[in-house]
Amino acid sequence: MHALAAQTWVERPHPHLTFPEMAFHAGRGRVVLNGYHHTLEWDGRRWTASAPGAYQWYGAMAYDPVADCLVLTGLSYFPFGYYVSTWDERVWRRQPMPSQSGPAYGDHQTLNYLGALGALVLHGGSLGGSPLAQTWLCKPPYWQQIRTLPPARQGHATSSCWGGSGLVLFGGEDGVGQYFDTYQLSTWPWPPATWMPVNTPAHPSARAFHAMAETDQGVLLFGGRDSSGAYSDETWLLDFTNGWQQLHPPVSPPARAEHGMVWDSVRHRLVLAGGSDAHGRRYDTWEWNGTTWRLCNVAPPLERMPVVYDSRRGCGVAYREGQTREWNGLAWQVRPAPRTPTSVAGHALAYDAARGVTVLFGGQASPDYRDTSHVLAETWEWNGFAWALRILPRGPLARTGAAMAYDAARSTTVLLGGESSAGPMRDTWLYDGSVWRSAAPGPSARTVAAACYDPRRQVVVLFGGLDRNGALADTWEWDGTVWRRAAPRTVPPARGGHALAFDAQQGVVVMAGGWGPDEHRDVWQWDGVDWSQSRVRAKRTPCPYNLMWDERMQQLVASGSSHLSWGADYVWGNVFVLSHTPASSEVKARGCGAYPLQIAAFGVPSLGNDCFAVDIKGAPPRTPIALLVAARPANLRLPTGCALLVDPTSIALTATALTSGLGRATFPLPVPAMPTWRGVELHAQAVALETGPPASVDVSGLLQMRLGD
Repeated sequence: MHALAAQTWVERPHPHLTFPEMAFHAGRGRVVLNGYHHTLEWDGRRWTASAPGAYQWYGAMAYDPVADCLVLTGLSYFPFGYYVSTWDERVWRRQPMPSQSGPAYGDHQTLNYLGALGALVLHGGSLGGSPLAQTWLCKPPYWQQIRTLPPARQGHATSSCWGGSGLVLFGGEDGVGQYFDTYQLSTWPWPPATWMPVNTPAHPSARAFHAMAETDQGVLLFGGRDSSGAYSDETWLLDFTNGWQQLHPPVSPPARAEHGMVWDSVRHRLVLAGGSDAHGRRYDTWEWNGTTWRLCNVAPPLERMPVVYDSRRGCGVAYREGQTREWNGLAWQVRPAPRTPTSVAGHALAYDAARGVTVLFGGQASPDYRDTSHVLAETWEWNGFAWALRILPRGPLARTGAAMAYDAARSTTVLLGGESSAGPMRDTWLYDGSVWRSAAPGPSARTVAAACYDPRRQVVVLFGGLDRNGALADTWEWDGTVWRRAAPRTVPPARGGHALAFDAQQGVVVMAGGWGPDEHRDVWQWDGVDWSQSRVRAKRTPCPYNLMWDERMQQLVASGSSHLSWGADYVWGNVFVLSHTPASSEVKARGCGAYPLQIAAFGVPSLGNDCFAVDIKGAPPRTPIALLVAARPANLRLPTGCALLVDPTSIALTATALTSGLGRATFPLPVPAMPTWRGVELHAQAVALETGPPASVDVSGLLQMRLGD
């Protein structure tokens, strides 16, 4: 078997939302989040990865309108140090924090821009668990310390007030207790700036790790955690006329702490993201409209969830811990269900194409996959709207970690193996939607093996798993009557917990992920005769724990842990697409004219990405801009000496807009969710006509885009 052409793991990152560093970038008109590995932006619908991350955490971030850039402080391990980074909308540029003339390193500091001083203000934090009493003003690269301080604290929140001319601080903790005090940073007289206490009749209770942001109404506070560990879902407003007032909106986010919150002054919405509660991380995003909160349906990552593809409804299906998800070709979304299966982990899924339902069997009542003391023997079915428990006369014994696949040629779901408290199992069961019936055993006892159906050869393929002695590396096929062991010349490394899926485009079974005992990040194909290892490229190589063929988008979709190819830096649950045609964009040449325009892609031109856009900056305010999108590039010299870089005979799209007060414009370019567009190349250039005097034509460089995964 010849190896297939090189493929690429294309990552679809989700925001990692515990202690998120967030700020509103007024120039771009979007909320920006430092996702460590990725810089993500919120446009009101979803988070979009627009640039590499800063690889810093537990820091603070603010927008500097003078420099028109984001400033981020925080720790990094690559290389280790405490840095101040600035984002030029393409990359983060680091500078070590001045060791003698700058702030002490601290986790959980706050950073705000204070317009009255034209400076950034950094406050508090902790060093080795000890709270810090520090306030610094920064006009990069210079730092100046303020001596008059509130007591040392961490977990506090600060926000601009009075339209950015002041700064307010509330709460936090000092390692002994928590605060419910409010301070205002006075900017008059200046110098020096001083912190002054603000006394109000009512105020939020003592708390830490809450969030505050200035809105059109005043300063809004949400959430936090008290000294007993209880989480808050309170919303408070501070307007300096009436003091603190608790609001009682009809809808509120669940209680949480350690979240991010920032005001979007373009959309006039307060954006709240992430945090944690007593159950762990939160991945939801909410918006405040001045009256109530609205949930924006942003699903958490798929951590060790089995997945199947529902061909009748054209979507993926996943389930774990009471939550049902569906894949729409671009992202996983939560689907509410009035009743859910008992299992929280370790169950098996298969899609019954004849009946149009997803079948779930077994699992365990504990989310710990190593816990086999509370395994289940339930059969559930999902029809796209609700889960139903099937009461059947007989069936497999309770188990977790079974392998299951739908045999389309014989309209039966095939289940093999798994594990109970007695150890691994080896029985085979068939389910036709009415009854389970046992079949002749084949492979030896095992758990966390993987199986999928090969429609080309009409067999169920099974590989590996774990038995009492460790990982297995055998290949088996079910033909509807018996299991037959294959004898390939090439055998992948032994593993369990991996995933199999049939790639309909290539006509092979694909295997990825697993452990045995180390994690496997390789990809293999099975053609019915032999295994062949794929050549796969990736910036961050995943270890998938599920794999699914998306029939509508004609692509393999996985979820799993990942790390950078040069370091063990893990992220759980991101979505990856195994692609022969990854989407890409690249700027060629520079702008030209009296005001050379800068052109850049917002997001990735992946199929179905309805948030993809082209950003233009560098023009004077209120300037008409035309965006030309063509199928072919060109190099036609204009009378002004600049060049038209798109072929006018192949123009596919033109759009016009006026630049903002900051000389920027955004052109939405939603990419169709159509596999036939995969591999299409487009070329874009922006043109601005300056009426003068003197009249001139300003152009951008060329943005080359390839549509793909």
